[in-house]
Amino acid sequence: MRWGLSACLILPAIVPFQVQAQATPLIKPGDRVRVTGPECHLDRKTGIVTSLTQGFLVVDIDGENWPCPTTALTRLEFSTGERDVLTPTLFGLGLGLLAGIAGASSTSEEPWHEENRGPLVMWGMATGTVGVVIGHVLGRKYGSERWKEVPLPRILPLAFLVGDGRFGIGLSIPFGE
Repeated sequence: MRWGLSACLILPAIVPFQVQAQATPLIKPGDRVRVTGPECHLDRKTGIVTSLTQGFLVVDIDGENWPCPTTALTRLEFSTGERDVLTPTLFGLGLGLLAGIAGASSTSEEPWHEENRGPLVMWGMATGTVGVVIGHVLGRKYGSERWKEVPLPRILPLAFLVGDGRFGIGLSIPFGE
């Protein structure tokens, strides 16, 4: 009974830390990263990872290597290689619809009259479609990059079962290689 109660209380505290410790590294040399580390004079700088060891990161920023201990980093993100295309596509749709409606309404004396609504809708849909295509193409080429944050090594509390109904607690502190 005591063992089951101890396991129910301690297991939720152990599992997330053990899973994080066994995860494979998210970045490797050659990856595009965005680094923030005030102690290393890095403020959201974007570059390429040239070297990565257990406690040290070297990033090539504009042809210059910037070494920094991972404990001095406050944020580390890597580029997923994808670009945001939804925003430019929707912007192109809205701009195309407005251009089509404005163009069709300027060619008619009474654009909002019931018999003139057909051309308004037709022109709005046609130029809206063109706007979607142009917005999507521009978004794929020039859209903003998507970034994913890398969990940084920190001091981790541990709790584990020892046996005979006992459990242990401790700290995991990352050191150099």
